[in-house]
Amino acid sequence: MTSYVQRLAERSQSVGSFVCIGLDPPAEVPVEQVASRNRALIEATAPYAACFKPNLAFYEQFGIPGLRALEQTLAAIPEGIPVIADGKRGDVGNTAAAYARSLFEVWGFDAATVNPFQGRDAVEPFLAYEDRGVYLLCRTSNPGSATVQNALLASGEPLYERLAKEMPSWGPNVGLVVGATAPSELVRVRTLAPSTTLLVPGVGTQGGDPAEVVAAVNADFGNMVVNASRSIANAPDPATAARELRDALSNPVSEFKEVAVGDVWRMGRQHPCGGWEWRVYRTGADIGLACLECGRRVMLERRRFEQRAKTRVSTSS
Repeated sequence: MTSYVQRLAERSQSVGSFVCIGLDPPAEVPVEQVASRNRALIEATAPYAACFKPNLAFYEQFGIPGLRALEQTLAAIPEGIPVIADGKRGDVGNTAAAYARSLFEVWGFDAATVNPFQGRDAVEPFLAYEDRGVYLLCRTSNPGSATVQNALLASGEPLYERLAKEMPSWGPNVGLVVGATAPSELVRVRTLAPSTTLLVPGVGTQGGDPAEVVAAVNADFGNMVVNASRSIANAPDPATAARELRDALSNPVSEFKEVAVGDVWRMGRQHPCGGWEWRVYRTGADIGLACLECGRRVMLERRRFEQRAKTRVSTSS
């Protein structure tokens, strides 16, 4: 059984992208045009999409015709591209189980957003689907979220930090929703949950900065996707908008064109030995690196090296 994170990582790496394309038809679009509008958007952006994410409310607002449009939309997404159901479902007992069956068995989504407010038992029916992803709300992108999510607990820590520390232990298929509009909190969540996959909304229309997301998360393929909906769907050329966001979420490639044997690079993630800096011993399609602290050698695909490397400390010249 292949996990959701594995499928996401494979897709993300194959297109070199962290971009999640939102499929959110506004109310002013006639419902009979929703499916065709989405098909055009999917066709234009699929080459740059790590995944797609329809927000269920934008289909439910149209009633039964909207659900038919959702069905047609899902059929238009190419095989192999994960799809996230954004419904932020949450309830207890058999109600949560019914939500999970609907999203994963009836609709066939690869992952879903879930509200964890009622606690672990309300999330467990979703987690029972071990090959599906479950993104739990942690620090959301809306302006009023800090009122609740940054509230201090008796321990002195904000609520979102407690969630970031505790919820990943609920299951291997847990992910966290953390907004790009709160970059300092995004840094903190990544520190507290370094290996948990993140869904990062808020880039584009809501004002989140892709550069701040890259600096905060230092992602590997599969452990982050960044959602953009209106900023891509409403762009004059959605394909160009998706490609530009993909490129903005990658480290600037110009800095990496002249990687040379002997260069020393500081990586964005600390090695288990405690070291941060690595010396290049081989270049090409794969980059060979030796840790200056412990001497361990690794080989990274060039694109993965470009994602992980932060700054060049010294050059071979």
